[in-house]
Amino acid sequence: MDTTLRQVGQLLLDAIPTVVLLLLLYAIYQNLLRKPMERVLGQRRDRTEGAVAKARADVASAEARTQEYEHKLREARLAVLRRRTRAVSKPSSCERRHWLKRGSARNSN
Repeated sequence: MDTTLRQVGQLLLDAIPTVVLLLLLYAIYQNLLRKPMERVLGQRRDRTEGAVAKARADVASAEARTQEYEHKLREARLAVLRRRTRAVSKPSSCERRHWLKRGSARNSN
């Protein structure tokens, strides 16, 4: 049993440099790789979310401009329709003279 305990003790003593190296490697990994990578990924996430928010705002702006354009187009079409109906409902001065001459010619017969 005494030899077994000595062997276990020797094994633990021999494992100390490995444990120290693993802890050192972990600390180096944390400082040189993980923290900078998390910082870069966080910045990328912020930029992506910002770009998505900007894209949503641009889409909303485009929709508003489209509705404004459609409203103006509708108003312009309505104005053209009004002009056409006024032109059709109001006879021109030549037509009025013609009707007056025609009416006076009928009355004289």
